[in-house]
Amino acid sequence: YLLRIINENQKLNINIDSKIDSCILNIDQAMALGIITNEVLNNALKHHPEKNRCIISLNFKKSKNFITLTIKDNGLGFIPPKYTESFGLEMINEFTSKLKSSNIEFIKNNGTTFILKFEL
Repeated sequence: YLLRIINENQKLNINIDSKIDSCILNIDQAMALGIITNEVLNNALKHHPEKNRCIISLNFKKSKNFITLTIKDNGLGFIPPKYTESFGLEMINEFTSKLKSSNIEFIKNNGTTFILKFEL
């Protein structure tokens, strides 16, 4: 939905490749995951230097009792500072803490890769 709105309003060519495993989340997990995903996607689109060449890969993988969400973009790359006053990063950290045994990682390599792992 977000992609459709951006492409219609700004006439951009943004591609999102997604692979999503099926699983059942409780309402708290679903809300936290939705807010985290929305923030990471918004940041990937907002900070991409060539909006008409933005490619995003989104993978949601269930393995036994764990979920791994990976969002990768082809932008400039970003590693968050250890201490930040960024509302978006604080929000990501806050909602990540609501997920059992959760961990996030940012990797800068030909863009940014965001990885979230948590237990169901």
